[in-house]
Amino acid sequence: MTRKRLGFFTRLLDDASPKERYRLATEQIRHAERHGFDSAWIAQHHFHESEGGLPSPLLFLAHVAAHTETIRLGTAIITLPMENPLRVAEDAAVLDLLADGRLEVGFGSGGTPTCFLPFGLTFEERGAAFADHLHVIQSAWRGDSLTHPDNHLYPPAPQLADRIWIATFSVDGAVRAARAGHGLMLSRTQPRPADRLDLTLDEIQNPIVDAYLDALPPGHRTAHSGLPYGVRRRQRRLCAQGRDAGPHETGPAASRCRARG
Repeated sequence: MTRKRLGFFTRLLDDASPKERYRLATEQIRHAERHGFDSAWIAQHHFHESEGGLPSPLLFLAHVAAHTETIRLGTAIITLPMENPLRVAEDAAVLDLLADGRLEVGFGSGGTPTCFLPFGLTFEERGAAFADHLHVIQSAWRGDSLTHPDNHLYPPAPQLADRIWIATFSVDGAVRAARAGHGLMLSRTQPRPADRLDLTLDEIQNPIVDAYLDALPPGHRTAHSGLPYGVRRRQRRLCAQGRDAGPHETGPAASRCRARG
């Protein structure tokens, strides 16, 4: 049996200066590694100190990689619509080499409307921008030519195409992630519908997880970490039906599933 693995997620919310926040987060991850944690995940937030104040997660993780050896390092998430996708692809490729293959890359579309305008986007445009930027990154990591036949990503990073995680609040987003073979990232802070504020997290997210599991391509299996009770019930049902519910895998504290070929 594959052993369970344990990860944690942090938003860098210490009541401290930016420099001290980053130092404390680095020490937190080093401490977690020493005590057997398998992964550490950090959030990206632009402009708002109260949301964490880390606009450059890959740069921060490069620093952390130099001070750790075994713990996997993940983004949860990079707000992809606001980024230059080729820069993300290149920076992640370099970081994964520096981290000896420990990088996991989580992407999302973002949820703070006022943050998009400085990047030349409206909040309503984020979905289309996310899809376009994700396509560019995947193409670069696959080694496809980039506009000109002589342009290819350097350093090559085909391995990162298998370490993409997608954050979503919707069934449709989960289905798209599953069909692409990406991991699923869910948030404990998912908003309730205005007319159903009484819903529990399980009631909101179980349909998302069910849709993800059902949409996985044939031959894929799921791995999971930190899943809520309702999801574990779903996995027990799969086992009872003779379907593979998969091994446990590294992940953040946020609930998530992972597709594996």
